[in-house]
Formats: sequence, C-alpha cells, structure tokens
Amino acid sequence: AAVSCPIPLPVTATNIQYAAYGEGQAYAAFVRFEAPVLDCLKHIETIYHRRRKESPTSTFSLETQPIDAACLDIRTSGLPPSMNVSWFDLKQIKRGRVTGERSSHVPRIWVDEDRGVFYFLEED
Repeated sequence: AAVSCPIPLPVTATNIQYAAYGEGQAYAAFVRFEAPVLDCLKHIETIYHRRRKESPTSTFSLETQPIDAACLDIRTSGLPPSMNVSWFDLKQIKRGRVTGERSSHVPRIWVDEDRGVFYFLEED
C-alpha cells in the first residue's frame, strides 16, 4: 500500500486507506492511517518538508490548531460515485489538531488525538 499512496507514510502506520481522483484540472487525494498519536503529529513535519521541497512557495504551515466542528466539514459531492471515501471519518474526531487550508494544492491534515488517526486531504 505504501508504494502507491499519494504521501509518504510513517513506519508505524497501520490500517492505511487512500483514494485519489483526477479529471481535467480537478484533483483530490484522501489518505487515512492509524499510528501512535505522537507519530501522527510528527508526520505533519514530514508532509511539510516534502511540500517545501516540491513547492517552495506553498502556504502549507506546520502550525496546528485545535479541531472544531467547522473544520470537519469537507465536500465530497464532486467525486465520482465509484469513489467511496466513507472511511475518511472526520466526524469521529472529538479531540485533535488540524493544519492547512481549503486552497488549491494546499494539504489539510487532521490528527485524532484520542484514536491515533491521521487524515490528509489535498484538492484542486
């Protein structure tokens, strides 16, 4: 699974799920895995450094904020019906951290600090 996953994964990642969609200029990549909470939080740095290397002008930041209900709403209505991302269960997060923004090619990352789940979403 790690070979074709859209992002690098920590060695402690388990229950890895991902899906990617691209058509024309539309693009979406969803990744979810479970790992110890500290590994999930540290993995934000891995994504950040990778992003800086690929796109030095990216606005993606290492700063995280506490998760609130508003940041858990994502749109999946533009995805094809065959792309089931029900496993991207952000609404299950009760306590965690989030970084990123809803902007073209800027990842959003959520870490569920109770369950040890890392979520990654990048869209165009």
